[in-house]
Amino acid sequence: MSSHILMYRNLQGASSHMMPPSSQVGRRDASPSYMTINGSASTAMGSMAPSSLQIIESYKHSSTLASLNSHLHDENSQAQAQSLNLSQVQGMSLIELQKEVIESREKLKVITQKFATIKRERDTLKQENKGLQEEVLTLQSSIRQMVPCFSNTSSAFPMQNELSQIVSEFYKCDCQDVFFDLLCPELNLEGVVYFFQHTLPVVVDIIDRHFQPVEQTLRKVSLLQSPLADGPIVNVLRKTYQSNWKAIHAQCLPQSVNEDIMQKVQKVLSISDGAPHVNKGIVTFIKKLGEVSFQMLVSDPLIVFDSKRIGEKVQFNQYKYDSLDGFIKSNDECLIVLPSVHKFSQGAGLGEVVIKPQVLPLNYEFP
Repeated sequence: MSSHILMYRNLQGASSHMMPPSSQVGRRDASPSYMTINGSASTAMGSMAPSSLQIIESYKHSSTLASLNSHLHDENSQAQAQSLNLSQVQGMSLIELQKEVIESREKLKVITQKFATIKRERDTLKQENKGLQEEVLTLQSSIRQMVPCFSNTSSAFPMQNELSQIVSEFYKCDCQDVFFDLLCPELNLEGVVYFFQHTLPVVVDIIDRHFQPVEQTLRKVSLLQSPLADGPIVNVLRKTYQSNWKAIHAQCLPQSVNEDIMQKVQKVLSISDGAPHVNKGIVTFIKKLGEVSFQMLVSDPLIVFDSKRIGEKVQFNQYKYDSLDGFIKSNDECLIVLPSVHKFSQGAGLGEVVIKPQVLPLNYEFP
């Protein structure tokens, strides 16, 4: 390479000696000799260029290989470092996992101990609850003997507070179910009122007529002129009815009677064109109504529906009425759909209100 460079420098020196003086620049006779010399220099450079370029390219290639080797070495070093760090992290994670497993086992052991303690407490409470229930039954039995209004209440029959709850659930569940499921989709307000007017009073009347022969016979035999609503004879009869009320109810309101009431109602209303599932739903409602009404009429004191007020137009008062569905503003005109329930005595008539009447507004929008 030094020989080529030396040759190039000699050529540059020769060309500088052969250059014309500055005063000759621009003259036409000096141009040929200058061009000739430049041509010779160009020829010399052309003959020298290939060898120099090969050497330069070789140098560049060797430098590139060295750079690549250095880069690969750096990458290998980084990979080894990362592998070492990953191993360390994995080792640390395993230790932490082992610690967590130990802690979890300890927590599980504590939870198991607490669960066993709670289970023992539950068993103790169950036993105490069983004892309390037996004590309550004993107290109820004593109340039946001590309190006048429970003195003739059989142990197989619900007490008055229990019976009030039964009637309340009948209104909230059975009556609302038949209203929303069967009556609303097919009837208007007038049809709904007709349905309850021809079910509640009819069932109560059937129960009353079932006991009329007994009262008439007692009057005839004992020559009593006053009604038998109160007195020792009625007390004995009621206790007899209460102790065997389910069997008497089944005889008083058999399935055939329930179906007969349903057919009379459907003859007028024709709900869903007398579809079997609708007829079955109505019969189920009438059966439940008969069961509740029977218990009301053999209780002491009697509990009765104020059935005459079904369909009566009233102005809404939240202290006197409950809404069967929706919000009703004060003083809005309504119709009584479900009558009030009262305690009853022969001398005083309707007494304390057990359940308020339930009403619907005159502008009630059926779905």
